[in-house]
Amino acid sequence: MDTIGSGGLSAMADDNKYVVHSLLSELGSAYRGDWSEMDGRTLRMELGHIAGLLISDTPIDLNSERDWLRICPKGMGHWEMYCKDYDCYE
Repeated sequence: MDTIGSGGLSAMADDNKYVVHSLLSELGSAYRGDWSEMDGRTLRMELGHIAGLLISDTPIDLNSERDWLRICPKGMGHWEMYCKDYDCYE
């Protein structure tokens, strides 16, 4: 699980904020990079999902969330389908 840090409930809340911040930044970059993928309903669903993470009381797995959003697993800020163009594969 790719969570950040450890150290109790307060640290987990801070870690979750970091994950949410990362996801929003990467998702925004992916949409900016390819507006042809823009669909208001999909974006609304994705943002609603991420907003729900803010109130999560469990650690959030950054890699699982990137996979769910179909964004680069390396955090490079593009759609996963373009990883081959950016040499992101492990």
